[in-house]
Amino acid sequence: MKKFLTLAVAFLLSIAFAMFAGCSTALEKGKIEGNYKEPTQEELETALRSLEGSTMFGDTEQADWEFGVKTGGNFNVKITVNDSTLSADAKVSLQEKISKSETGLELLGKGNLSFNMKAPAEIMGQETDAEMKAEMYNDSSFLYLEASAKSGKDSQDVKVKVDISTIMGELMFGETMNVSAAGILAETGDQESASASLGFSVEEFMEFAAEWNLDIGLDTSDGVKLRLTASQETFTKILNAVLKKIMSLPASASFDMSDRIALSNSVFELYLQADKDGKFVAAATNLTLKGSIEIPAMTEDSEATNIGIDIGGAFYIESNVSDFSIPDGISEDSSYQVIDN
Repeated sequence: MKKFLTLAVAFLLSIAFAMFAGCSTALEKGKIEGNYKEPTQEELETALRSLEGSTMFGDTEQADWEFGVKTGGNFNVKITVNDSTLSADAKVSLQEKISKSETGLELLGKGNLSFNMKAPAEIMGQETDAEMKAEMYNDSSFLYLEASAKSGKDSQDVKVKVDISTIMGELMFGETMNVSAAGILAETGDQESASASLGFSVEEFMEFAAEWNLDIGLDTSDGVKLRLTASQETFTKILNAVLKKIMSLPASASFDMSDRIALSNSVFELYLQADKDGKFVAAATNLTLKGSIEIPAMTEDSEATNIGIDIGGAFYIESNVSDFSIPDGISEDSSYQVIDN
């Protein structure tokens, strides 16, 4: 039972952190305001066709082309197993800019993140009290990371740098790649339909949304704003599928614990916005997941377990070309340990 509970908590954390890495504006709260209405298949096809790769990042053929983004996010979770509680929170902010130069693409970025987690041994196998903070910078050659971590009485400070081509390659393709203008600007050219750019048809997308109780909202009054909203029924289906996966049941197995999942005030929203020229403006997401799951006793000697869930967070990314700098001389700073490929 303890192994099952540890897996269950780990799964819930991984789902939440996969979606989210101080909020005053709507965007920082993971929302893009608009007059959203349910679209027809034709309306959605037309809107998505305008979001083809040749326009999303501006005119990449211009000699002075540049593109920048600003991102931010916050996340918090509290998971209770019977009388034991795990709590965690995380924050992240990042600025990144890509610009053309005579030698190719110039990259520049800076950001920071923090993470805290407290958990008893009953949930994680051992008592955990961890804290991590990090400052991140990058140029066209390296990602620089200066981090400090604490766990109980132990602490560690590290300064490392990693070849940026390795990071980009693993993120985008799972393998090393060369960061070049030709590689990144290859997403240009005409596309005949939204299906060509998405890799699946709009009809298939709408069928998927209906199957998982997802509501599609569209606002084309000023460019394109797209919203995807998950209902509590969506969460119930996802949690049911997660529990089936944790229990290592075959896909063909009949399994339904929907009547043991109780949710309230739960919502997930995903937004995408482009201007009238098809240029990327922003994307955002927000999550609130509250409720409980009753896990039945696995053996005659064990008891049923109640898992309480309280998860919230928001993340946004917006087009933003602003002036910023990274520490002078960081590329020659010998205190950063080089991590080999």
